[in-house]
Amino acid sequence: KGISITEAPRGLLMHEYELDKKGIIRKANIVTPTAYNFRGIEDNLRRLIEINVDKPDEQVKLLCEMLVRAYDPCFSCSVH
Repeated sequence: KGISITEAPRGLLMHEYELDKKGIIRKANIVTPTAYNFRGIEDNLRRLIEINVDKPDEQVKLLCEMLVRAYDPCFSCSVH
């Protein structure tokens, strides 16, 4: 069994593997930064919408997109 946790650009990244006696992977578990951040993203999105409920939908949508990217930036998107 092997486990590795590292700091990736988007946050913590965890890999866990179990191999059999022949070295074949029998179990794999990968927890991405998005999974670690999901609770905070949801909580902050709720709050953001609550305090901006009177604003136009397009403006709220943009604010929500900005919030998600603050937690979980898409690096390939950011260079375009």
